[in-house]
Amino acid sequence: MKFPNEDIEFKNIWAKFGLRSSPYSPTALSLIGNLDIGKAFYGRKKELKILGNRVYSTSSSRTLIVAKSGEGKTSLGNYLRWKLCRKKSLAENKFITIVEEIRVQKNWNLNEFLRKTIYEIYNASIIFDWKGEGMVLDTLKLIEEKLNLFSEKNKLIETKKNYPSLNTELLQDLFLRVCKEIDKYNKKIILQYNSIENMDNEELGNFLMSIKEILEIPNTHWLFLGTTESLSVIEQYPQLHSRFQNYLHLESLTKKEVLEILKLRCECLSMPGNYIKPYDESTVITLYEKLNGNMRFIFKLLDDIAEQLSCDNCKITINEINYVQQKERERTFGRLTTNHQKILSYLVDKGETSMTELAVGIGILPTNLSKEVRELQEKGIIITRKDSNDKRFILIKLSQKTFLNFVFSKNN
Repeated sequence: MKFPNEDIEFKNIWAKFGLRSSPYSPTALSLIGNLDIGKAFYGRKKELKILGNRVYSTSSSRTLIVAKSGEGKTSLGNYLRWKLCRKKSLAENKFITIVEEIRVQKNWNLNEFLRKTIYEIYNASIIFDWKGEGMVLDTLKLIEEKLNLFSEKNKLIETKKNYPSLNTELLQDLFLRVCKEIDKYNKKIILQYNSIENMDNEELGNFLMSIKEILEIPNTHWLFLGTTESLSVIEQYPQLHSRFQNYLHLESLTKKEVLEILKLRCECLSMPGNYIKPYDESTVITLYEKLNGNMRFIFKLLDDIAEQLSCDNCKITINEINYVQQKERERTFGRLTTNHQKILSYLVDKGETSMTELAVGIGILPTNLSKEVRELQEKGIIITRKDSNDKRFILIKLSQKTFLNFVFSKNN
């Protein structure tokens, strides 16, 4: 059978650079991943020292790490956990940790928090082979039974579909038991929770208040990561403020640090022999300045451009970026109405805004704007959310991909 477009050839676009895969991955470094976190992480020495000393100096700690989205919070937390648990033998480590950071979900309560935490501890015991390393935790068998963690094919699972109905008191008891068993082996556990901004301020405050006693269990260390808006929640609740250590606010990495990170990533991903840098340093610096030092945006844009280029140029330069973005602008605007284009142009220039501000800014009646916004949202061009301070208001902004495709278009 002959298929259409049979003449299309696929190739590994990174092989010509001597690399196994893209060095621009915008996802955070993880304990177990394609990039060796011990070799690819760079910078944040001051913050690491503060966090490391805090964990070493106390039997239990609670730390809030905040920054703008894309500034490297997750990589920092993961690197700290790797640093504290990196020794080859479990017997040599004072600390243990979970494999992946836990992503906070909207509408979480104490029950779901405990269930997810217990599951991740159980998962870590298998992946890191605690039993084989001599740390036998009897409670893990009870956790396996109570949480119904295995399917008929003996595959580890954890989905809401398979959730047995367990009361919070039982989950608290299971968590306390496993913590006490860990303590018997003279270990401390480090737990990391990401994206606490998924909850609005009121919801987050109520959630943290519901878990405040859990956070004080001896020999547990808790990292909560979120945007700077989360700070106001801690300040509003005296009981939370007294429990959390001084928060850590991350600034953007420097240009030099971003360039060093790219260099280390290429070295980690290089195949035998020399590799060719797939980027031009001056281009990275230009992107750094244009994107306010946001490393995730810089890497995401480079990754998108690399996938779209069909030529065999060795390095991505501003010329290639401008070319690809111009084509993307033409493609995007070509399928939009005049009102759609007005909305898009306004958001490129102003950033996130409310429906009211947008209506005034582009001269469209608020009653007519909802339909236009919904259509752009269905195309994946914009995203909306409720204002965390006043849920009556809807905030609108470009999707990340749209924003990056138009990053040089302010004057166009």
